[in-house]
Amino acid sequence: MYHFIFINERNKQGYSTQVLDWLRNDFINKGNPENHFWNNSDVIQEAFEECRAMIVLSERNELVGYMVWRNIGCRAEIVIVEVVDEYRRKGICKKMLEAFTNEFQKEISILTATVIPQSEKIFKRMGWESTADINQTKKFYKMVGHHLKPQKDLPTEGCAVAILSQVNALPGEELEFYTIKKYLEKFSDRMQYFKIELDENHKLKVPIIAPFSCSEDYEGYIGLYFDGKLIIEGKARYLFNNCVIAGSNLLILDRIDPVYRWDKGVHETMSVKHLLETEGFFSKTVQSKKRKRGADKSITPAASKRKVAIPNFFKPEEIAAKKKPDETRKKPRVDRK
Repeated sequence: MYHFIFINERNKQGYSTQVLDWLRNDFINKGNPENHFWNNSDVIQEAFEECRAMIVLSERNELVGYMVWRNIGCRAEIVIVEVVDEYRRKGICKKMLEAFTNEFQKEISILTATVIPQSEKIFKRMGWESTADINQTKKFYKMVGHHLKPQKDLPTEGCAVAILSQVNALPGEELEFYTIKKYLEKFSDRMQYFKIELDENHKLKVPIIAPFSCSEDYEGYIGLYFDGKLIIEGKARYLFNNCVIAGSNLLILDRIDPVYRWDKGVHETMSVKHLLETEGFFSKTVQSKKRKRGADKSITPAASKRKVAIPNFFKPEEIAAKKKPDETRKKPRVDRK
């Protein structure tokens, strides 16, 4: 019988020491090989310290295996999973992943991992699929929790996300963002729509996980809709701060967080968020809670008392028209050539 133990604040010190001591001894006994996980001991130690690890012990409390991971929203990236030599080929790795899934099934929707070549067959037998990330490194993944299913028709009420990319292309067809944007009506019947619900932190109650091309040559299309109206559109990696590409052909979105538009400055960035608020994509209930907590620093005290607080000073041209210079301050020196 094996004991599967998740690391917590109470046990992390003792089990971290047990794993690291075994790793060091195994590294020495095998002649200091380059591809040994002892070379990643700092990563393993950090994971134990942050309680992102689990171990497997035998009935005699001997180490059987361990696993460390990294949490990224609704995704868990398996960083290292290793089984002691004498316990291999007994399904320990599979049981560790099953124990992890059972423990976090309400929090995690997908597992991802970069797998060493000699372990690829093991992961494939366990039902994992593979794709390549944007650096063409093979990435394995497995769906383990709830995620939204696409629908063919655009929802006419509430918030929706629309996606289309090269993975949806017909034979011989090339689909990239600008082509789809230019002929949006033409591609509407092939678009994948997801009706989403957001909490007060703009987190999706059920995440979107879908095949999606995000390679440099074929950037996919994403559009945000409210009540059937297109609010904003863009490329995945440049539209959201937190849009995770767990491979060049896999999209994971669990929170709506607009990106910074460095090319047009901070005011353009703020207008994207403000646009989602004023168009109803971010609900009024969410906005009112933020104002009460003082979280939205962009809304002035006077504006927050109004029934409809839609400040217009997010736009650069309006700032220039309304802003008055402070005569009491010394004007900065400007060197003109």
